[in-house]
Amino acid sequence: MKNFKELREGLGPKALIRKEKELNLKLKELKVRAAERAEKESEVKEGTWEIPKNQNELALLADMLMKPFPATKPRDLDKFLDKFPVGDDSLYDEIDSQMYEKNPDGSIKRPLKKMNSFKKVFLNVIAGEALAKEKWIKGKTQGNKYKVTHHFFGPMDPVDLDLDQQESDEGLPSRPKAKRRPGNYRKKPMQKYEV
Repeated sequence: MKNFKELREGLGPKALIRKEKELNLKLKELKVRAAERAEKESEVKEGTWEIPKNQNELALLADMLMKPFPATKPRDLDKFLDKFPVGDDSLYDEIDSQMYEKNPDGSIKRPLKKMNSFKKVFLNVIAGEALAKEKWIKGKTQGNKYKVTHHFFGPMDPVDLDLDQQESDEGLPSRPKAKRRPGNYRKKPMQKYEV
């Protein structure tokens, strides 16, 4: 019965084998493309979701980096990150890595094991170096302090002005704020940080 159908379609055994090879190649190409698409979609895009909006927050950032903030427990990490005015994935990764058990070479042991207490570290120095590595700030480490010399957050407003509040006070309708997706902040031209 099979041979009859092949002959009826005009395909001989050799042509049928050739056609089967072509279809297998196409199927492999489609699998590769699907795997590439799935890989692209599953990539985690890290970014920055919060930066200082005015000079007060920038001064808070500089002060937090300048004051030694020792940590020996995970609770200390959370306390520091709750106050910190910058939200950056690489910063959080660097600080969170402190609470995991490490190999002698400094890399994190696998499988991950959280420690209840760890060797004393200064979070302000770790945060300053992480932000400098991501090119948000420039500065230098002095002992257990990090001194900020320049920043890339753009020009800062001298005072925290709530424009929507001012417009409603004047009787003008307030404009809705544009919503931003997480991780969309871009670096601005370098600004000198003046104390």
